[in-house]
Amino acid sequence: MKFLKKVITTNCLLLGCTVVYTMGSDSFKYVPVVGEGGIVVFVPYSSKIIELKGPEIIHLNLGDTYRDFGIRTLDNNELSSFQIIGNVNIFKSGTYTIKYTATDSEGHKDEIERTVIVLPRDALLPRDTNLYYAPYNEKGYLYFADPQPDEHGENRVIRVNYKNMTFNENNDSIILTEDAYLIPGKTHSNPHSVDRAGKTNKFYVRTQNAYSFDVIEAKNGKLEYLKTVPLSTDINGTTVQYSPRAFGAYNAKYNIQLLSGRNADHYSVTAIINVENDEIIKTISTHINGKGSNVTGHAKWLNKDYFAVIDRGNHAIHVYKIFKNYEGRIDVLETDSIDTITPIHALERVENPKNIIDLNTFYTMGVASGTNGSNENPFIEKLIFDSNSGKFVPPPPCGGGKRIADFINTDYSGLAAKKIPAATHHASIIGDYIYVPVYDGKIYKINRDTMAIVGKVDTGIEKGLGAGHIVYSKSLNLLVITNHWSPYITLIDISNNQFKLKGYMKIYRDGDHDIFNPDEKHLMQPHFAQISDDGKYFYTFASQDNGRFVKVNLEELIKIEQNCDKIFEYDNDSNNSSVLKSIDVGGAPEQAHS
Repeated sequence: MKFLKKVITTNCLLLGCTVVYTMGSDSFKYVPVVGEGGIVVFVPYSSKIIELKGPEIIHLNLGDTYRDFGIRTLDNNELSSFQIIGNVNIFKSGTYTIKYTATDSEGHKDEIERTVIVLPRDALLPRDTNLYYAPYNEKGYLYFADPQPDEHGENRVIRVNYKNMTFNENNDSIILTEDAYLIPGKTHSNPHSVDRAGKTNKFYVRTQNAYSFDVIEAKNGKLEYLKTVPLSTDINGTTVQYSPRAFGAYNAKYNIQLLSGRNADHYSVTAIINVENDEIIKTISTHINGKGSNVTGHAKWLNKDYFAVIDRGNHAIHVYKIFKNYEGRIDVLETDSIDTITPIHALERVENPKNIIDLNTFYTMGVASGTNGSNENPFIEKLIFDSNSGKFVPPPPCGGGKRIADFINTDYSGLAAKKIPAATHHASIIGDYIYVPVYDGKIYKINRDTMAIVGKVDTGIEKGLGAGHIVYSKSLNLLVITNHWSPYITLIDISNNQFKLKGYMKIYRDGDHDIFNPDEKHLMQPHFAQISDDGKYFYTFASQDNGRFVKVNLEELIKIEQNCDKIFEYDNDSNNSSVLKSIDVGGAPEQAHS
């Protein structure tokens, strides 16, 4: 402790008192202390009796362990009381304040704070949807692919301002011209999905009938064509062309995106795209041994350094570690390969993990194998990823060790007559349960711990044909299911731990394409839907209804049930009512920006 060189004369010589010395506009506070030789001197007063150990600001990735560094006392003060106020939820991103309060033996009080920032999910895990990366001026837009004329589309990409319910043909639509990479015999490139390229305003368009993908950009208030990227790879000295199947999520750590392929001549193919220049920097291929098609399923990031490739042709999932080699180039190493019984459509993960197990839990969306495998039913299987070994491991024993939920009551006859496979598509994981639609219109509720089916809603093939995607309104405790080959959406009430059918809504005008035609597998609703942040509004396309984009007021819709004794069926052809508003964009937009 430093003493003042100049002693301030004062009548206050009690060691507990303080004096204020004023010089100009500044005031200085001092306390008397006994110095060398018993001389009482005055030193600058400080109310601080504690200080932080460790950093003042701590950054954590989602799921990291939080370790409190604590505090230390100043000048060996003895504390008569001490308290820590605040906590950190390592599974919820945000900024947390930890406050430390202390009182010393002389009654002096002090407090100090530490800030703990739990980084957003994408700091640890690539987002499963690139919608998250849309800049502010793009937040109101959804992008859709409009297929070729043979499928009632206009071979274009469009965007809709869903918040304002506006569409401008000149600025919000771009027709894709034919390119040199069309698959022989095809007349149109046939766009079937569009995905944002990382944190840019570029978009990658899956042109299903071409050995390439297109790159467009939202620039100067309109959509512009940038380039076409050819797709081919060298396999054992032979150049193998392939067409795009699906673009994966963006990985910010490596500035890359994944692209799964199709039509690769007996190979399962996945490419890695450098988002900066849209170049393919690495291609992974596996020979298909005759089990299934050469369509690779959705690639999935398991964390920032591992991804999974769904090999539908071999009924397998391959795991790869991504890293930079000694030359500074991105490379991959296969760390695991597991059988999946039947082809898998997708891997789903827990969006709001509660613990480290949740963070590494995945669910496969399985297709019924028929006579080609041991599983005759669509199913969902639970997998746990071990990031230390880079392998999938069995789930911990619970509920008898069961890890597969079989949907044994699928209406095969109804699906077979319509030439549709018995399959799951995508699921929604909410709290302790998984909600899984099956193409025959049955919706299942599964306990995540035991994988036991604890509820089922049968919407019937007539209204629920192709049940595939679920969005969740938290404010209304409502599940909304899109049925790809049906003009109806389905609503299910999950309030108060219920699981019951709330009702249906027809979002299709009467017309030539009102009924599913098995020889023309158009979608009546797209592979994507959106729910508003407040949970009140649902957005989707009546795809074959001249590209009718609809906004459904869920709050008003569910009130209809209160006016009758049965489950409502709401049928509305109007473009503007209290329940439904819509705009016509033309074509038949089917698959959307993920």
